[in-house]
Amino acid sequence: MPWNQELLSRLMEDFHFEEEYAIRCIEANRHNHITATYHLINKKNQRNQYMRETFSTHPKSQAEQKRERMQS
Repeated sequence: MPWNQELLSRLMEDFHFEEEYAIRCIEANRHNHITATYHLINKKNQRNQYMRETFSTHPKSQAEQKRERMQS
C-alpha cells in the first residue's frame, strides 16, 4: 500500500520508529503498532481536513489550504 512521506516522518520524530522497518510494515499492511499508529494519525488528519473545509467561516485560498494540510 502507498504511504505518505510527511506522515512517516512524523512517526519517526514523535514515536522513534525505525524508518526502514516502518516502511516495510506499512507497505505489507502488517497488523502491528506501527501500522495502527500510521493509520490512526492518517484518519485523524483526514477528519481534521474535512472539518476545516466543511465548517470554515471564510473562504481560503488554495495556498492557505495547502499550508494547513502540511501542518497537520
